[in-house]
Amino acid sequence: MKILGLNGWETRGHDGGASLIIDGKLVSAVEEEKLIGFRHAYDTLPIESINFVLGENNLTLDDVDKIAIGWDYPYLYSLINQEFLSKEEVSKIIFNTEKYADKIEYVKHHDAHAASAFYPSRYKDAIVLVIDGQGEIMGTSIYIANDYKIKHKVMETPVSLGYFYSAITEHIGFDCGEEGKTMGLASYGEPIYADALKKLINVDSDGNLNCVFKIKKTGKDEEDATIDKWHEFLDLIIDRREGKIKKVTDDIKPYADLAASAQSVIGDIIVELVRNTYQKYKIQDVVIAGGVGLNCPTNTMVENQPYIQNVFIQPAANDGGISLGAALYVASKNEKNLDIDMTAYLGPEYTENEILESIYKTGAKYIKMNYRGEEIANLLNNNYIVANYFGKLEFGPRALGNRSLLANPKEYDMLVRMNQLKGREVWRPLAPIVLYSKQKDWFNYDKESLYMIKNCLVNLFNKENIQAVTHVDNTARIQSVTRQSNSQLYDILNEFYKLSKIPVLINTSFNIKGCPIVNNPADALYSAKKMNIDYLALGDYLVDVKTIDYKDIIEDLSENRKVKLKVR
Repeated sequence: MKILGLNGWETRGHDGGASLIIDGKLVSAVEEEKLIGFRHAYDTLPIESINFVLGENNLTLDDVDKIAIGWDYPYLYSLINQEFLSKEEVSKIIFNTEKYADKIEYVKHHDAHAASAFYPSRYKDAIVLVIDGQGEIMGTSIYIANDYKIKHKVMETPVSLGYFYSAITEHIGFDCGEEGKTMGLASYGEPIYADALKKLINVDSDGNLNCVFKIKKTGKDEEDATIDKWHEFLDLIIDRREGKIKKVTDDIKPYADLAASAQSVIGDIIVELVRNTYQKYKIQDVVIAGGVGLNCPTNTMVENQPYIQNVFIQPAANDGGISLGAALYVASKNEKNLDIDMTAYLGPEYTENEILESIYKTGAKYIKMNYRGEEIANLLNNNYIVANYFGKLEFGPRALGNRSLLANPKEYDMLVRMNQLKGREVWRPLAPIVLYSKQKDWFNYDKESLYMIKNCLVNLFNKENIQAVTHVDNTARIQSVTRQSNSQLYDILNEFYKLSKIPVLINTSFNIKGCPIVNNPADALYSAKKMNIDYLALGDYLVDVKTIDYKDIIEDLSENRKVKLKVR
């Protein structure tokens, strides 16, 4: 059976994409934003994503058995006394024909999130926690999975930890969508406002998640109304600020304290929800999905509980993974042998000829690398920054080696330089990749962390050798690397270790500020030049970035990058 999973719609849609399950196996997945160059792909149909996952597997829509959409739109619209479009109309809008209407199945949003987390985990039994902004109406849900199947939902509430954290983010002065900055800023503060926040949102003695206010449902979602209401209550604790935070100075410290307080509260709430569920069902493995699943300190707090054995979060825990979840939900109802071998590397890959054609158009100087790992490692050991572009595009918001900027982690100055060329605030942390075989010698964590989605303490006796990836609180958000997980990245890291005796590198996403992670070779060449990277390892070719002239590849760029180029 061939199941196409989709997310993305013309109104109030975001983080769209497509995934494809064939005979119980995951074969392709991609987010629309990376194909069109438009962050979050707001109010956009996942047309390019559909074209990719089908084309990659030599299929057409006629070959697809079911089309799973990760929102139950008829139910959502019924909540506001409106009627949604017929399946024929939906088919015509997405596919330009009504003929695929009978293949469409709607999946409730949280059911899709839950499936996206549980089935790739390969756990037999699990507590399945969904924490995001909002589904059709619910903000937080808990499911129980037994015998490799999600069996039933045991808790759901409209109370949204996602909207709470977004409101905190805005109150600090960041934009909604910049919750990662709040997570980083929290390490500079103390949770002095935690008690005040717990009076507003908490878990009661009966295990219910409560919020001090309720918002009436009047539209497709209540994001704006909920966040506005949060600001009213947060104003009673600390005045809302505006503007960027260039440095964490004394006047910023109260907002770092607010971030630390929110981080503490959200972690405590999630741990309490998990503890209550464990006490009832005695299940020791946990999977987490929803945008809050990208909160690394919280994931680690859950895993550190003595009654929990394992915590799994797939790389696209946010709504970027909803297409995967929708496909998996429908597959779980129709496939006898659902066998998901999860990997992040599920997107487009470009041929050597396509790479060379893009290089030729720029007139850049380049060489073919005979020993790719050795040559890149040598550059990194000499403190050059290398944009690494190889193999399939990652699925999810974090670059995991195939579309990454790599650098030497030894000196703090490299953190400053990397953040500056990416247009990031200097106080924000950079994440490390580490050889898994050496991980426990450098970090206080001995499990694989393949998706850069958990954090841990840096072993202090090695801190001076990895200053650029050690955050102010002595933590790091690690990505474990094995030969099996990513052989080309392993080779670079292993060769760097031979040269430096440090089994760690800086890894941050290869993208211009405001743009998604690069997709095609033209995007890579353009972005490397605009960011002033030292070298671009494009497939098997090493490009001297300063020699790139990108005027002849403009038509090959995604639309958003063309706009940025013309403006500049």
